[in-house]
Amino acid sequence: MSSYNNIRKIKYSKTPQDIVSLHEYIIFEDSHAKEKYVLFRFSNNVNQRLFEIKFEVSQFNSENRLLEKSTVIHKDFTAEPNGLFVPDAKLKINYECESLEVRLEEACFDRVKWSGGEFSDNSYSFAEYAETVPVTAPQVAPKKNKTAPKAEAGVKKNKLGFNIRNIFRRNKAIFPSVFNVILTVIVAGLIIGSAFYFKSVSGAYAVDDFIVKESDGFVTVLQYRGEEKEVEIPDLLDGKRVSKIASGAFNRSDVESVTVSVVNSFCIETGAFENCPSLKTVSASMFCGKITVMQGAFKNCKSLQLFDMPTAELSKGCFDGTNAIKYLSFDSPVYEGGKLLDLFTGLNKITLDYRINANLSDDFFAGVTRR
Repeated sequence: MSSYNNIRKIKYSKTPQDIVSLHEYIIFEDSHAKEKYVLFRFSNNVNQRLFEIKFEVSQFNSENRLLEKSTVIHKDFTAEPNGLFVPDAKLKINYECESLEVRLEEACFDRVKWSGGEFSDNSYSFAEYAETVPVTAPQVAPKKNKTAPKAEAGVKKNKLGFNIRNIFRRNKAIFPSVFNVILTVIVAGLIIGSAFYFKSVSGAYAVDDFIVKESDGFVTVLQYRGEEKEVEIPDLLDGKRVSKIASGAFNRSDVESVTVSVVNSFCIETGAFENCPSLKTVSASMFCGKITVMQGAFKNCKSLQLFDMPTAELSKGCFDGTNAIKYLSFDSPVYEGGKLLDLFTGLNKITLDYRINANLSDDFFAGVTRR
């Protein structure tokens, strides 16, 4: 048995709005054997029992470089509605791994199945017949055959362990069974529409390339699921005003350009665009409403060069680790008595062109050289 000499519990808060979200994970390290394992603790956020999930695990080293990706399936279990659950297995990970990101791909509930942003009826149906019975006139029921039925040939319970393959190679890993679950046939027609049901349960649903959540007549963008490199945040989604981009909505996305076309007041939350390596431009019209950019909203966007949001109010550290900006346009800082350099973390000087609507003192521009 391995002896773990380093155990770390890590809180995970990147996707709390997902229908099934990672609550926390624990990394177990055996430095003698040069092995690492991770134990997950998930949250079922839907008011139905959960029977199966499929999720993608991305592993990163201490320099935040992607090491491996794995597709993991956890099935043959029961997780109660709106509760936490822990799969009865540890996932072996790369020994250089220091942090993880998890993205949900599929989830099967009592009556709803979620897959890639789409929802469908998950009412159970018969997969096959035990035998074919010809249709004939009514007959007297024969005596029951007391001979025990033979097991179907070749049917085995899959109890594969985890297998993490070479760097960047996707692989399948199956959790062993947690419980012996007797599946009951559920009468079809328990829901009118899965999308409507999901909205009524969690408030999150798919619109175009986005997962959104409605509140008080407005929608929040929870996640971007599209493939386009140039993305527009429209004024309306599903006929409702967009009011917010939530934390993690574009995290590690490959988008290169983002344009905001929202006319009402709008907020970009902490971590909304964190670690977007290809993001180069962020812009909004001068006719947009007030845009509040929270701390760390564009953290570690190392390719970002143009930020043009004339109506934006910027918080300290909103560009933490984003030091390639050449043009910066915004309305005013949220903080008082600080400097422009406070938008960036750890910088003593910077060279860029800027346009700021607020009337600020010369001290605000200390350490800034204008292009």
